[in-house]
Amino acid sequence: MKKFIFSFILAVAFCGIAQAQQKIATVDIAAVMMKYQKAVELRTRLEGDAKNAQSARDEKIQKLQGLRGEAEALFKQTKDPILNEQGRKDVEAKLQAKAAELQQFEREATQQMQTTLAALQSRDQANVKQLFDDIRPTVAALAKEKGFDVVMPLAGLLYADPALDITEEIVKRLNAAFKPETPAK
Repeated sequence: MKKFIFSFILAVAFCGIAQAQQKIATVDIAAVMMKYQKAVELRTRLEGDAKNAQSARDEKIQKLQGLRGEAEALFKQTKDPILNEQGRKDVEAKLQAKAAELQQFEREATQQMQTTLAALQSRDQANVKQLFDDIRPTVAALAKEKGFDVVMPLAGLLYADPALDITEEIVKRLNAAFKPETPAK
């Protein structure tokens, strides 16, 4: 039993020594995403499309409010004591038609907004995947060049010596390799 405990302690100590010899680096992924020009370009495009979607949504809301106002005006007309029976029936028919139009518009607007939101979310996920597809090989190449055994994201660590941070070198390499789709203005 004593031999087993001694062997276990020796194995743990040896693992600690082996781990101490590994070279580790860190990368601040959030900083890379803020400074990498491709990420900035993709984010700017997505934000522009999101603003356009918001504008379209606002227009639909205004139209919806207009339709509701028309329906409320027709409803008030049905209560007008001056209307004869035929006039009331005509106004009620218009009210029913307006209510159907309102419901149809609400359904279509809701469906379109959900479709647009899903498309924006899908593009955002595709952008993140595309960016990580660029970042991973760049990190791997730098790690190989510098002899790092492990490169860890900074966000998950409680503490890391700033000397281990290779973020700026990663950003520099990514930006050097990036070719913008549109010329800079």
